[in-house]
Amino acid sequence: MMWVLSRIDARSESVTESLSRAVIEWCGFPPPDLQTEHRVEGRLYRSDLCWPEHRVIGEADGWAKYAAGAVEAVREEKRREDALRRAGWRIARWDYAGALQAVPLRAALLAAGLPVTGRADTTNLAAVGRNPRST
Repeated sequence: MMWVLSRIDARSESVTESLSRAVIEWCGFPPPDLQTEHRVEGRLYRSDLCWPEHRVIGEADGWAKYAAGAVEAVREEKRREDALRRAGWRIARWDYAGALQAVPLRAALLAAGLPVTGRADTTNLAAVGRNPRST
């Protein structure tokens, strides 16, 4: 309980982002900046998680934004991501299931070039997907 209370941050906009931050820490990655703003090609974009010193952005995808107007939402997300990549950012994406399983989230961050800087917390990583309330 104290672990959770010491890491509460109102900038996390979803359960997926909060879970992702825990898994990121447990994997040994450096802590991310939250809700970072990026001015690119005259537009202002915001990322869920960001490691500016490594030029890595993490996106904890939720699917609600795609329910209505899915085609336009996908187009806008593609434009945003392309602009960020042209500006030199590497982007890692995962969803709730990927965070819960930990391995997909870890693989996405490694593929984007984020270094592991600490030791993995294998106890918490092994337990994160076994919570019956998390299915």
